Amino acid sequence: MTELPKRPGREYEYDLMRAVAALAVVMIHTCALRWRALDVQSADWLVLTLWNVPCKFCVPIFFMISGRFNLDPARQNDPRALFTRKIPRLLLAFLFWSCVYTAVNVVRTDDLAEDWKWIVIKFFTGEYHMWFLFAIIGLYLATPLLRPIAADEKKCRYFLLLWLVFQLLLPALAKLPRIGVFITTALDKMKLFYPLGFTGYYLLGWYWKEHMLTRRKRLACYLIGLVGTVFSTAAVVYASRTAGSADETLAEYLTWNVAAQSAAVYLLLQRLGRRIRTEKPGAALLSALSRYSFGIYLAHPLFLWLVAWLGLDPLGIPPVLGVPVVAAAAVLLSLGLSWLLRKIPKLGPIIT
Repeated sequence: MTELPKRPGREYEYDLMRAVAALAVVMIHTCALRWRALDVQSADWLVLTLWNVPCKFCVPIFFMISGRFNLDPARQNDPRALFTRKIPRLLLAFLFWSCVYTAVNVVRTDDLAEDWKWIVIKFFTGEYHMWFLFAIIGLYLATPLLRPIAADEKKCRYFLLLWLVFQLLLPALAKLPRIGVFITTALDKMKLFYPLGFTGYYLLGWYWKEHMLTRRKRLACYLIGLVGTVFSTAAVVYASRTAGSADETLAEYLTWNVAAQSAAVYLLLQRLGRRIRTEKPGAALLSALSRYSFGIYLAHPLFLWLVAWLGLDPLGIPPVLGVPVVAAAAVLLSLGLSWLLRKIPKLGPIIT
C-alpha cells in the first residue's frame, strides 16, 4: 500500500464517479419499469437483469465519494455544524422533492378519495429512491465518530476488517445450510452494530483517497469485482426463476458480491479519472453531470414516469438498446431540470 501522489487543482476522478454512478442509478430504475412485471423465464426479463445487476455499484460509490470528502480529518470536527447546516439542507431537499412527488401522485391517482392515505404516507417517507437521503443523514451523524478513525490508518483498516467480516462475509455464510443457523444466532447475540451498514463504504472512500493499492492488488480487486458481478447476476437469475418472480435479495447493496463490484468500479474510475484533462472532448458534459448529480438522482423518476405515461417502453425497441436510450434521455432531461432549478436563489443549490 502506497500513498497517492498529491495533485493540485480539481480531482476529476470524482466527477467521473458521480457521473457514472448517476447514470447507473437511472439504468437500474429504467429496468425497474418492467422488471418485476415480466415473466422471469422470458428473454426480455433476462436482458433487463443483465442491465440491472451490473449497475448495482451506483449507490455504494455515492457513499464512498461522500466519505472521501466528509471524513477528511483536516475538516472541523464540530457536531453542531451537522445540525445547523448539513442535515437541515438534506431535510430541505427532502421536503422540496417530497412536495413535488406528492403533487405528481395526486395527478396520477385515479381515485384520490381512496388513495389519499397512501399519498400522505408517501409524502413523509419519500418516493422509492429518496431512502438515500435518510442513509446519508445517518452517515453524517456518525461522521464525528468516524473522523478520528479515518485519521489513524491502523484503526481505519481494523474498522474496515470488522465491516468486511461482520457485514459482508458472515451474513453470506449465514445463508448456508447447517452452519447458517449457528452464525445467525451468534450474530444476533453479539449485536455488533457500529461497524455495520453503509459506514464501511463511507470509510473506504476516504481510505482509498489517501492510499492506493499496488498494481497486483488492484488487478486482484478488479478480478474479485468481476467475480462478484457474475455471481450477483447468476444468483438473481437463479433465485428469481426458482421462486417464479423477480428476486434480487442476493444482489443488495450490503452483500459481499455488490461490495466487491463497487470497490472494483471505484478503483477503476479513480484511475481513469486521474487522466482526465479539461481540454478533452466531453469534459464539460462530465463536469455538468457531476455538478448536478444530486439533482439528477432526485429528479429522474419524474421523467421515467413520463416515459411510461407516453408509452415509450424501453422494451419497445430491443431492450439491449432500449434501456440505455431511455436512461440517457432521463438523465439529460433531469440535468436540464436541475440546471433550471439551480437558478432559484438560495434554494436551488440545496435541492440540486
